[in-house]
Amino acid sequence: LLSAIAQDQGRLVDAEAYARAALQIDPNNPVYLNTLGNTVRRLGRTDEAIDVFELARRGMPDQPDILFNLGNALRDAGRFDEAADAFRASLAISPGVVPAYNNLAITLNAMGDPEGAATVLIEGLAYAPKSPDLRFNLGNALQASGRLNAAEAAYRRAVDLRPEHADAWVNLGVVCAAQNEN
Repeated sequence: LLSAIAQDQGRLVDAEAYARAALQIDPNNPVYLNTLGNTVRRLGRTDEAIDVFELARRGMPDQPDILFNLGNALRDAGRFDEAADAFRASLAISPGVVPAYNNLAITLNAMGDPEGAATVLIEGLAYAPKSPDLRFNLGNALQASGRLNAAEAAYRRAVDLRPEHADAWVNLGVVCAAQNEN
């Protein structure tokens, strides 16, 4: 699909035009709708992206990518409960997808549920134990819940797995400093 190629190249206006042209031919194609949704989301038109992803979901209700993308758009709109539901639905269909665990955990943290976020990330680590992103976000959730020793261990593992993970290094320093103050 030309739209996906243009999107990958950062040519978002072209990507939108190509997706809309494809939809003129096949108006209810969930794949084309998903591509259009991603494009308009990247263009900052979140509400429109949600509407487009909802249309795509109607055509393919059990497609995890559509649910994942819907979750991202809902999170962008601050609709955290609905975003969490979309990420959970995506994971129920396709467990083991690291970005879905990360995004669900980030959403739960934004909702003030760092313990729930930690639980989700630990579940994700069963599928991807060497994911520095899961480890980093686990550190964030543990830090937010006041479990500094465990957060330190998660950040240390994240930088072991990806030494250039600058955010993990920063958060590791913050947690170590906080522990020395106590």
